[in-house]
Amino acid sequence: MTGAVLLGGAACLALVVFIGQHALWRVIHTRIAPRHRDLQYVLDHRRPPDHWGAPVDHDQVARLDMLIDYVARTRLVADERTRGLLRDELGEIREEWLRRC
Repeated sequence: MTGAVLLGGAACLALVVFIGQHALWRVIHTRIAPRHRDLQYVLDHRRPPDHWGAPVDHDQVARLDMLIDYVARTRLVADERTRGLLRDELGEIREEWLRRC
């Protein structure tokens, strides 16, 4: 009887861990990874990603502002020096985009 209870508890724990991992995977692949891809694209090319549309307009500047805010608050940036460098570079890109609007 005790063995069956322990086995049932272990099975429930394994199911909870599996569901938790799946939920975390979905968050990473639906929210975090696209932001990082967009951020990398903007930094590499100094223009909006193609899926944002063209040409540069105020909507795209607003999306860039969201990326700048993300860089300012995420814990996924290596350190504060890197965070500052990213914010400076993105700020320069933002100014370029505003001149084009």
